Amino acid sequence: MLIGLLLSVSRRWARRKLKDIAECVGQQVEDSFLLTMKALVLTVVLAADWPFMLTFPAIQLTSLDQAYTFSTGMAGGLINTAARLIFMILFYNICRQNGLAQAHFQWPESARRTLKHNLGWLIPIVALTSFFLGAMETMTHYEYSDALAKLALMIQALAVSILFARILRFRGGITSLLIEKHPQSWLCRLRYLWYPLAILLPLIILCLTLMGYYYSAIELRNLVSYTLALLLGLIIFNDLMLRMLMLARRKIAIKKAIAKQELHLKTVSGQAAAADDGGETRPSMMDTIVEISEIDEQTRTLLKLVLFILALAGIWAIWEAVFPAFGILQDIQFWTYSTVVDGVSKTVPITLANISMAVIVAVTTIIAGRNLPGLLEVILLKHLPMNPGARYAYSTVCRYTITAIGIIVVFNAIGVRWANLQWLVAALSVGLGFGLQ
Repeated sequence: MLIGLLLSVSRRWARRKLKDIAECVGQQVEDSFLLTMKALVLTVVLAADWPFMLTFPAIQLTSLDQAYTFSTGMAGGLINTAARLIFMILFYNICRQNGLAQAHFQWPESARRTLKHNLGWLIPIVALTSFFLGAMETMTHYEYSDALAKLALMIQALAVSILFARILRFRGGITSLLIEKHPQSWLCRLRYLWYPLAILLPLIILCLTLMGYYYSAIELRNLVSYTLALLLGLIIFNDLMLRMLMLARRKIAIKKAIAKQELHLKTVSGQAAAADDGGETRPSMMDTIVEISEIDEQTRTLLKLVLFILALAGIWAIWEAVFPAFGILQDIQFWTYSTVVDGVSKTVPITLANISMAVIVAVTTIIAGRNLPGLLEVILLKHLPMNPGARYAYSTVCRYTITAIGIIVVFNAIGVRWANLQWLVAALSVGLGFGLQ
């Protein structure tokens, strides 16, 4: 109880310290990564209040020698609520005034306000529905537990779908900023794919619940929640790394500015020199420092590679247990094609699983074709004793190779055999040969 009281009392102090740190961050000379880490700790303190106040009585209820069913259900509801809210409240406090998103990560103000406002109305809904879900899963023999749990899950899924529709809309949402600042990025170009998917996925959970597949809906909800938590965690990690690198470069710029100022003081001697200069005063250090807001392209590329590997590994670990369930896609057939296996003609069906694999490979090929050659240039070719023409040729060969392999795999997945692809590969080879000349 004392810990809970301490967390509640310290909220005002934490908000005041966040404001003081934000003011220090605004001054380049006093700015440091240590201030960002202090702000992160203060944000965790602000976010820990409600989850602790929910978890503490739940632990006390579960530790009773002879706990009643009602007490056990209350404890299950409180623990489930705390588990669902802890990351949402943390992200809400990251987006608060003078918080990490505003003062340290330099997020666009409209995006920060949009996230904070929509999380403000979503958190109470998720808290209430998560409590009923946890309580009814604990009290399974309760007369209306199944109906209440299904109703809570449907309300929660509908609220999340509305949240995605509001924060990701093309006008006034986060996506509008993406279109404005990065119109040529692959994330922006694929917005017509992931935007409806983000809205429809919670509605799919709602439909599964209505159809009676409650367990499947719960498992899918959990997997989507874990995936979102992973992606948001990687976004925060990316912003922390970019800020650390930016501050390191700014520190170098300050040292150069100080050295330049000292050199100016040595060259200017007395009042006569100042008069000869037309009465000019020596430049201040802040006028000499060049504002550094961009990180080297090489560093950004390496950081993107690390984040991509972490995201891929995390998503694979989260969804690995569900992969066998996708075998149902093999039952949905679209067309068939004939092939010869060991001298015997066979009819092979093209299923929804083949179509899905072809789409995944096509998207992966597009992304890899656009980014891997540049990554190869930055990481390897730039450090080899080659002239720019040779490096460009190797990057071009890499891009064409990735494209050719992707085309072959995609067409092979939908039933187009190598015999039908030879003309396409021959045309690519001739074009590549002329281009390399």
